[in-house]
Amino acid sequence: MLKSSCIYWAGERLLIHDNDYVRDMLLEFEKSDEWFMVVALYVGATPEEEKKFAHCELLVDVGLFQQYENHAYRMTSKGYDFVQATRNEDDWVKTKELALTTGGATLEIVKDVALSLMKQKIPETIAI
Repeated sequence: MLKSSCIYWAGERLLIHDNDYVRDMLLEFEKSDEWFMVVALYVGATPEEEKKFAHCELLVDVGLFQQYENHAYRMTSKGYDFVQATRNEDDWVKTKELALTTGGATLEIVKDVALSLMKQKIPETIAI
């Protein structure tokens, strides 16, 4: 399985920014009946809770999430576009492969590649 990730320093621990995790979070969020997600970081949080909180903050950084209140996040229009562009597993694999050819699979690059691939499909889908 092709993994695309980056390493960030988060406090006293290294955070592995996992693009597959980000995509899974966004797909899960889209399926939710709620229009926001509450993810709080507190003393004694588990590593999984820390990972989810950190990734929410990264999603805010690239415009896929917006912080609604203190620990509540909503998916932005750009977030929904990313979900649409990466929903298909074949498209997701191709996105990661192309992003890795740039020398790094940062979330910003992955987002741009996914949307570019979706835009390339427009002429195939409709006659322009």
